[in-house]
Amino acid sequence: METWLYLVCAILAMTLLILLTLFGVAVYSGLFYDIQCGVGKPPISNVTVAYKFARGPYSNCGSLFTEATSLAPKLRCIGLYYDDPYAVTNL
Repeated sequence: METWLYLVCAILAMTLLILLTLFGVAVYSGLFYDIQCGVGKPPISNVTVAYKFARGPYSNCGSLFTEATSLAPKLRCIGLYYDDPYAVTNL
């Protein structure tokens, strides 16, 4: 009879630990936070944006980065890559 009592206590303890873990993950992920939206000044001021547009494979974008960094060597450069919306991929 004592083994059943130990087994039931172990199952209840494991269930409680699993529920506490799931609750902790929900709190950590922000499930219970309110979403606040607002309008105001952007956090970055005096920003100049310049861009170059190209269409083609990713392997040909190195020349665009070289050209962009040669035009403004002291500025940061980023790249935005979009997939072809007309291409079909199998996932």
